[in-house]
Amino acid sequence: MMVKSWTWLMVAGIVFLLLLPGLVWGVASLVRGNAGDLVASVALAPEQEITLPAVGEAVVLVEAPRMSTDYGDLQIELTEKGSGQGVMLKYSYVAAQGMVHGMSSIKVPFGRMTVERAGAYTVRVSGLAVGKDYSEYRVLISRPYLARMAVQIVGIVFCGVGMLGCVIWGVWLMGLMKQRG
Repeated sequence: MMVKSWTWLMVAGIVFLLLLPGLVWGVASLVRGNAGDLVASVALAPEQEITLPAVGEAVVLVEAPRMSTDYGDLQIELTEKGSGQGVMLKYSYVAAQGMVHGMSSIKVPFGRMTVERAGAYTVRVSGLAVGKDYSEYRVLISRPYLARMAVQIVGIVFCGVGMLGCVIWGVWLMGLMKQRG
């Protein structure tokens, strides 16, 4: 094995080692951030009460089994118990572009709301099919997450591609991969 340039091989190794913590941090923060964004969760039912502990922007989602499509008929109304003010959210194809796919479920965004006061809210869901089992469905209230996720995913891809490039460059510099010419 004849190394073309020890200097460039060390540069490739150093860049690889510098990108490694970025990749690990990006993956860990993506997983941790997704778990930390959830504010409240309740089973999907015609009417129930939910407590929202924090004020600010919130995204209302429906978690459903991965292969389901019947969430499109649902309408969700959240009404603050104290003031009676509320918001009505319906499924929208445009809003659903922020859908999060898991292994066995999907999280479909129905829209955003501003939580002006922490406290009790009434959740009313209409459009439920009679006789259908909704035990695997949930209504989720989350902090906005798409911008954070997009930046983290771009960082993960950047670090991963950079590391792969360093490995390929290092293998080529060691003479284990021949350049066609």
